[in-house]
Amino acid sequence: MYTVKDVVELFVNKKIAKSTIVHHICVILAYFYVIRVLTTDYNVEGIFKCFIAYAAFTTLNFPYKIYLAVRFFIDRYGRLNNLLKKYAFCYKFMCVAVNFTWQTFYFIKLISTFYYTGSSILILQITSMVYLFLMAGWVQEEYVVMDHLWKH
Repeated sequence: MYTVKDVVELFVNKKIAKSTIVHHICVILAYFYVIRVLTTDYNVEGIFKCFIAYAAFTTLNFPYKIYLAVRFFIDRYGRLNNLLKKYAFCYKFMCVAVNFTWQTFYFIKLISTFYYTGSSILILQITSMVYLFLMAGWVQEEYVVMDHLWKH
């Protein structure tokens, strides 16, 4: 359900930015990764929880989505547009900051858990590479969106 918007936008939106395409593909890949893990054993610590948390934090970012919808009904250069855009930026910045803080602390916890339990370092390396690859796509899109909200 979470990825429906991403899939639809890939096929419907003809003016989609490359960074947004990368973002949507990363969301879809993370979804399949989480589904694969959740069909086995989800009572363990793992990278999949980072993806679930990322999704949870992004759902809190509804003022930005509201701004995206409202901007078509208000004056593009008016005070209300500027006010809503700045509010959306501040709220999004706060959500991203809290999200990335949580991501950092949980990732450090995972590394220490793998180290102290003697779990396979290969598994940690592979899942960390998947995590960092997908996060790179998301971080890039967050930067593009916040830059757009701040500058325009």
